[in-house]
Amino acid sequence: MDEGLLTQNEFRLLDEAEQFLKRTRFALHIAAGRAQNRLLFDLQAAVAKMMGFHDPDAKKQIEAFMKQVYRMTLRIGEFNDMLLQNFEETVLKDPSDATVTQINSRWQITNNHLELIHPNGFERHPSALLEAFVLLAQNPELKGLRASTTRQMYTARHLIDDAFRNDLVNISYFMELMRYPSKLPEILRRMRYYGILSRYIPEFGPIMGLMQHDLFHIYTVDAHTLQLIRNITRFYTGTVEQDYPVVTRLTQRLPKIELLYLAALFHDIAKGRGGDHSELGAIDAYNFCKHHRLSEYDARLVSWLVNNHLLMSMTAQRKDISDPDELKAFAEIVGDQRRLDYLLCLTVADITATNPELWTSWRATLLRQLYHGTTDFLTLGLDSLPGRSAYIEETKADALALVRPSIRSPAAAFWDQWSQEYFVSHSSDELAWHLETLIDAKPDETIIAIAANQTATDVGSTQVLVSTPNRAHLFADLTACFSDLGLSVLDAKLHTSEAGRSIDIFIVQHESTCQPVTDADDQERLLRGLEQAALGQYINQAGMRRTPRAHKYFNLPAKVMIRPDLEGRRTLIELVAPDRAGLSTTVGRVFAEFGLDLSTAKIATLGERVEDVFYVTDSHGDNLYDADFIDRLKERLEHELNALSGALLDAES
Repeated sequence: MDEGLLTQNEFRLLDEAEQFLKRTRFALHIAAGRAQNRLLFDLQAAVAKMMGFHDPDAKKQIEAFMKQVYRMTLRIGEFNDMLLQNFEETVLKDPSDATVTQINSRWQITNNHLELIHPNGFERHPSALLEAFVLLAQNPELKGLRASTTRQMYTARHLIDDAFRNDLVNISYFMELMRYPSKLPEILRRMRYYGILSRYIPEFGPIMGLMQHDLFHIYTVDAHTLQLIRNITRFYTGTVEQDYPVVTRLTQRLPKIELLYLAALFHDIAKGRGGDHSELGAIDAYNFCKHHRLSEYDARLVSWLVNNHLLMSMTAQRKDISDPDELKAFAEIVGDQRRLDYLLCLTVADITATNPELWTSWRATLLRQLYHGTTDFLTLGLDSLPGRSAYIEETKADALALVRPSIRSPAAAFWDQWSQEYFVSHSSDELAWHLETLIDAKPDETIIAIAANQTATDVGSTQVLVSTPNRAHLFADLTACFSDLGLSVLDAKLHTSEAGRSIDIFIVQHESTCQPVTDADDQERLLRGLEQAALGQYINQAGMRRTPRAHKYFNLPAKVMIRPDLEGRRTLIELVAPDRAGLSTTVGRVFAEFGLDLSTAKIATLGERVEDVFYVTDSHGDNLYDADFIDRLKERLEHELNALSGALLDAES
């Protein structure tokens, strides 16, 4: 302070942050019972309580504490950067050797850093608080702000009030930033760092440092938002075209890239308020866009994107998008091609900014399939595509063109065994593969096959066919085999013929690497294990698999929802539960116990939890209508899943 490198107030704020982090570290050692410097999930609740954070909701208590940890850490980083830069400018370098270039009456460039000319420049010209970032965007040679200007900006932030936000000059400055996509991520990061972004957009303040207490979201909400914006810039500039070819080309063709950036900025801005953050954020986005002089159409588009930013990923992961009825329902919500293009770009940027491990080739395949299928509906018109029966006949004809001529004649007799659901669930390529593989199968024969064209790394998964006489517990035994071999089931479609024969199709990948099963030895082990499972001779080894420590901490009770599907032909069972080995097997055994036929399974693992969707019917192929039966099924599923995760023991203790 004596050297003028820190003011008295800055020292006080820095000392406050240091003392908070020291107390946190001491509490962490007490909670761990040893010298522990990692604030692990299972220690955060105890440390938060010792640090004086109290809330009836344990999750909110932890998130409030971690938010303060984040903010104090950020404060130390801010002052550290300013102190080091100040030290360099005043001690290491001779001020008389500085190279100075004046930009205008308010700003000059000193040694490649932007500097405010007058000591009270922000008080005289408050708009300079935003002008600084426009100049940084326009002059890529600038390395940042001078230390003296940074200090002035910290002390002048209070000037950003309602009058400031309503000033047309400031509105123009902010929208001007959108004209520099390649610089926008860095500019917004600086605005957040200096506290300008949360002042100009007050709704951004509450999400600063807001952490979500799970293994799915690895960033704070504000950091995730800026990472999403960075991803959009990477698409727009083409630096990741090799990894994201479709979305890169789409982003570059969008008529107004600034609309995508605004949707990204507001997509999670209402998190932590309570209520639906998508709906609340959509209102904020619309008001912001109108305030910033966007047209009604553009404001509504940004608002729609915020409100529906989860729609595409949820549809791809939880709906049977091979069913044209599901595709049509999604297309009706989207409405037009422009919305679809913007939504795909936002969805991919959002997924890759949430957790790098979430983006897999399989998820990319699902989104491409949904995008292209929806494009067909929107291009031809929602009512112009063939009905269900006509669609099935077209798919059959395409499949026949792909198979050997010798099996085209007996194909009709083979197909007569299967319901319409079988044909709408598979492409013509898949139907052709099934024909080639099963046309000569004996009634009591078990056939296991791996699709030769479904093991490429660009697909990211392996398609496995199991056809055998159907029996109770078949699904449970097959999924037990996959689990024991370290394979994740991403999708399953199960069909039973009138004669009682099954065709079960599984999409799987290695759990640890998210890669397909390409090794010959691995494929051989898989085929042997599935044959034993299909015959009811497989010995489940799930008890030998260990649940990761972090996953054990998240043992919240399972939630099961049961309702009819879109067309009322099947019953949809949605479950959210902690991720545990043997979960699909447990679900399959409950289904067998209740005499249910499973037709489709959509499996999604999100950090420490799974969000799975199952389409079932009763043993006669009908929807579930009996309310008492549904209640008993729901209770049984939740009981078994809670017993598997340990939540049942926690509730009883």
